Order: sequence, then C-alpha cells, then structure tokens
Amino acid sequence: MSDYLTTASVLFSVDVEQRTIEGLLLPFGVVGANGQGKFLFDAKTEAVLPKDVSRFKLNLDHGSTYVAHALELSATDQGLRAKFKVARGPEGDRALSLAEDGVYDGLSAELSGDSKFTNRNGVMYGTRAVIKGAALTPIPAFDDARVTSVAASAATEGKEPDMGDTPTEVEAPDALDFTALGAKVDDLATKFAEITLPPREEVPAGHTFSVTEPLPYRFDGQAGEHEFSTDLFAATIHRNGEAAERLQKFLNDVNFAAVDSGDVTGLNPSRYRPDLYVDQAVKATPVTDAISMGGLTDATPFVVPKFSSSSGEVADHTEGTEPSGAAFTATSQTVTPTAVSGLAEVTREVVDAGGNPQVSALLWTQMTRAYANAIEMKAAAFLNGLTLTELGTAVVAGDTLSGVAAKVEAALAGLVFVDGGEYFTRALASSGLYGDLTTVTDSTGRRLYPQIAPTNANGTTADKYRRVNVGGYDLIPAGSLGTTAKKSYVFDPAFGGIWHSGATRIALPETVALGLRFGIWGYQATAALDTSKIRKITWIAHA
Repeated sequence: MSDYLTTASVLFSVDVEQRTIEGLLLPFGVVGANGQGKFLFDAKTEAVLPKDVSRFKLNLDHGSTYVAHALELSATDQGLRAKFKVARGPEGDRALSLAEDGVYDGLSAELSGDSKFTNRNGVMYGTRAVIKGAALTPIPAFDDARVTSVAASAATEGKEPDMGDTPTEVEAPDALDFTALGAKVDDLATKFAEITLPPREEVPAGHTFSVTEPLPYRFDGQAGEHEFSTDLFAATIHRNGEAAERLQKFLNDVNFAAVDSGDVTGLNPSRYRPDLYVDQAVKATPVTDAISMGGLTDATPFVVPKFSSSSGEVADHTEGTEPSGAAFTATSQTVTPTAVSGLAEVTREVVDAGGNPQVSALLWTQMTRAYANAIEMKAAAFLNGLTLTELGTAVVAGDTLSGVAAKVEAALAGLVFVDGGEYFTRALASSGLYGDLTTVTDSTGRRLYPQIAPTNANGTTADKYRRVNVGGYDLIPAGSLGTTAKKSYVFDPAFGGIWHSGATRIALPETVALGLRFGIWGYQATAALDTSKIRKITWIAHA
C-alpha cells in the first residue's frame, strides 16, 4: 500500500544555521484517521527503515521536489523521530524559510505497499511499517483526522487503547484507488448535505404515534452515532457486514429531494486552500549561470594575477653560443565587489491578522527572486558594456534568414584559426539571433536546425527550444541580454565574469507600527580578465 500518514507537529524544530529540520515522524500510541480509516502504531510495530539513512529523502507536499536527506532516524518513547539535512539552493532555502516561519511545520511518513496492519475493532493497528520516505507539509492532508487523533489520545492517556480480543490479520490493498474513493466520499457527502428530511408533524393529544430511530450519520458539523466515511471504508475494504447494513438502510430511508446549488449555499462555503498557493516561477538566470566565477563572502577587493607579455622564449640555436634570455611580464587586476540590498516592512495590523501562507514567507520568496534577477541583469549589463571583437560579420538589414545562418556558421568555423579558439566552449544568444536560427529553412522548406529527425543538418534545436546547436556550439537563449544591444557572445569561460554571494536574510527589530521588518543583502563583482577570450555576434535585422 502506498499511503501518507500525516502527524501534527510534535517536538518540531528548525536550525537555519545548520540547515536541519527535526521532528516526530510517526507517533506511538495515538489513534489517527484519514480517508482510509483509523490507524495506530506503537513500540511493538516493526518499523522497516533504509539501511543507509542518507538515502531516506524529505520532499515537499508528497511531491517530486526533494529538499533534504536524513541524518538520523531513531525510535523514542513518543515514536519515530527524524532529523533531516536540508539541501542548498532555492528549493532547500524555501523549505527552511517555510519551516522556520511555522508555515510548513508537519512531517508526514510515506509507507510502501509492504506494510501490514491488523484490524482491531475498526482500528488498523500497524504490525509492520515499511517507511520509504517523508514529506514536509503545511497542514495535515486529513485535517479532521488530526482533530480526531488529538481527542483519541486525550481520552486514552496513560493506557493503551482497547483493541478487542479478535484481531484479524490483513494486508494493505494495492489495487484500491484511494484518491478516487475519497472523491466519491466527498461527492456523497455533498449530496447528503442537500438531503431534505420530512417536516416534523405535531401529534394531537390522544393519538397514537410511533418512534423513528435517528439517522446514523450527520453532515451538519455535529457528531453522529457513526461516521459515514469510516463505515464506507469498512464495508468496501474489510467487508464489514454491520457497516454495510447501516449504509444500505440509510440510503433506502433517506429522501434525496430535488435540490440545486443555490439551496445549500450556506452549507457549502468556499474552501480556502493555502496548500495550492501559486507563486511566481523561479527566475531563470542563463547569463549568471554561464559566466559565474564563484562566490563572495564580503566586499573586500581581491587581486587577480594576469599574463601581460612574453618574448624570446625559443629561437634557432647557434653552436657554441648561449641563447638570449626570454622576457616575461605579468600584471594583475583588482576586482572590487559591491553590495545589493533590499528591505521589507509590514504593518503590525497585517502581521496580527496572520494568514496562511504567512506573509513573511511570501515576502522572502519574492525578495530572493528579485535578488536573483538583480544579479542576472548586472551580469547581462556587464557583457553588453564590453568592447569586443566581432566574431565574423555582423548580421545586418538585408540579410536573408539563410544568410544569417551562413554568417553564424562561418564565424564559428573561423574560431579554429583563433589562438585558443578551441577553448571557446560557451555561447549566449540574444532574442533576435536566436529566433532566426530556430526558424531558418533551406530552399525546400527543410529546417536547417531541426528538432525532429535531423538529416544532413549542421545542427539541431533542442526540444522546447531550450538551445540551438550550430556546428557543435550550444547557443543558450538569454532574454536578459535585452533587445537594444542585440549582441550574442561566444567565449572561453576564463575570460572573466561575475562573482556573487547568496542572499542573506537580516532580521531587524520591529517598531510600534511595523510588526515585521527584515532585509536582504548580498555581494557581486564583475571583471573582464582577458577580452581576447570572448567574441560578440551583432544582430541588427534581416530581410
């Protein structure tokens, strides 16, 4: 069975400096409930864990975004605890921020189909739990289940729950589609909320009357004698005859009147789903990625040694005569970093209003996105501001599409005659040149750089137009180069580039009016160490 068991955040802690998240992954002695039934684990449960804890991964929201690996997995009196090391990078930073701010403060165990349970009076007691992974979640996937588990644990504090005397060993089913089952339950619950019960009739004095038993299920927020989804699960999965009989009798007795959505608006309010919050996409930084020279920690200038000139290293030898001495001159270049900063201030009224996701997490996500964009634009401005040698001939108005391609191919071919040209391994393309190369065709209409079934082509276009390969050179699209300069670049990575630090969050003291204040800070520096190792391709227009 593939299943998610989400717990409330018990002993949950975050260490931002050490980049760790720690908490109770699977509690013992607490009855929990989800859409599949009630569950219980204790110290007698056989917990199967990976032999190498570092291969035990933590994801976000039971999805495919993995942000951490386990450092420790240990059984305590309270349950199975886990400590995770969060990865560096945007996803890991976001997970740490959300956990630190209390937005994502739940750990959820993910069980495999090898797990086994014993049904004891409607509670699935875990005899073998094969734990394959874990998830960091903002809210338990089954919010009602969390409330139920708190009530159950409070009622049974200090003693084990009564499980009955007739356990039945069952294996968790693999074939059942619990997502579909949950959808059916939600649909039925909506229909039951629309039920019209017969009006109460006043019985005159002296008349005989009969007593009608109350319905076993309620859908008005009050507790009924039985819970509908639990009976549905017990009847369909475990073939529980009593539950099936209650369901059948209920469906036979209830009158489903003709009710439209307008009649039950008050019973079906709009749902708030913070777990589905849609943020802006992570900013792409192709120029920064292509010319990055490493990180920075402060604004201290640093000196880079450089070659200047040399001569007389080798000459024809004259017998009996010592050769002349070689001349060599070195120089250096000082690189001076500058700072990038920002400030966020939120009024106390907004902070006190709360909300989920929390405003601090949303603001920090936006600020780190803006920081990455600022570094990218500085990298692009640095390239566009260099005075460089043209690679081949500039593309001008009047050139046909095929003429554009011919100029680019001729320019790249000419690199074999440039001293060190074999080290020109990276290329960035502005929008104009990139658009021409992705659409150019020959006289028969065949693409010169096709995506599908390339035949007798000097290059290809990657799927989703992520790059164009011309004669073995991958041209990466870089929109940040802009539409004004209209320059593309081919270069040896040693020519220079940009150094930058990661974004640092600075907590600031709050004021009377401002309940939340924090800043963002980082460093960047750019330098061209050898402009002979980079060439430009200028695109003006084409016919």
